[in-house]
Amino acid sequence: ASLSAAAANGITPAYAAASDGHVDCLRVLHAILTESITPLLAQLIEFTSPDATGLPGIIAELEAKRSLSWSPADVITPAEVAAAAGHESCLEFLASIGGAARFWADLVESPEEIQSSDYKVDLLSKPSLLNLPAKRAWLHERLEAVVGDADAAALSLVAHHDNITDGLCAQLGVDETTGGLLDGTVPRRLDVTYEGEGAGGDGLRRAWFSEVTKEMGDRDFGLFSTAGEQTLQPNPNSAAYQTDHLAHFALLGRIAGLALYHQEPLELPFSPAFLYVAFGYEIAFDDLKTFAPDVYSSLKELLAMSADELETMCLNFEVDGEEALVYEDSS
Repeated sequence: ASLSAAAANGITPAYAAASDGHVDCLRVLHAILTESITPLLAQLIEFTSPDATGLPGIIAELEAKRSLSWSPADVITPAEVAAAAGHESCLEFLASIGGAARFWADLVESPEEIQSSDYKVDLLSKPSLLNLPAKRAWLHERLEAVVGDADAAALSLVAHHDNITDGLCAQLGVDETTGGLLDGTVPRRLDVTYEGEGAGGDGLRRAWFSEVTKEMGDRDFGLFSTAGEQTLQPNPNSAAYQTDHLAHFALLGRIAGLALYHQEPLELPFSPAFLYVAFGYEIAFDDLKTFAPDVYSSLKELLAMSADELETMCLNFEVDGEEALVYEDSS
């Protein structure tokens, strides 16, 4: 118990280790506490009535101590200490064992603190340093600074049940020829109603996001083709399906931006490789399996072959004047 207890000043062993950057001490503390607390938790859950007075609080405290996230109410958690002291490895380890939950919950309530100078760790530098709710809260706070809050003037969109994409370019300020934004288009929150209906609200807007993205992501619509295990990537032949396909891609980008602002999910299972490219990350050979698994498997087999095995396949590869690989069938 002493390994998780607080001193008179509220400092726990995990707090001290995180403050001084001793990530190996945190690993040892977690291992010992897991070994001692886990059996106790199992007994409490198995042999005690869920309605027992105070039991949920006892279980929550034990789980917090096991994950090194516990501290007295008036003392910051080890995860926040690590962030403030600039010990990224400590914060990353605590996050991996659930020890950053309370820290992240505080950041969801005050997302402007994520880039605070109080933290020497750049919390946006690695995906593992924040959970999804904290990231979404930070992004929403940033978008509100541009768009405005719920009291700001809204863009009123009238949708059609029988043709969900009809008139969307004009209403959302997208040029139907070039895909560029029309003059006077500014960031605004979105209100949605359907033609002939007076109802509106968050639920209807959420349903509209779901309906319009399902339509535009459908393979028969032509903007996207299936990649790998039922994920989507842009269809190189999209112009054969939609003459104004570039405007449709731009329109979908506008819709995605509005969904991000309103914190609504989009039901579009894009391939990881496409998302890497869209967000400016480099893709590697192994990413090929997410959108062309058959090609990836074939190339993996070739890479695993010896020179003699490749020779027996009667395949020749040469480099032309522009240093591009050219395939020749020598049979």
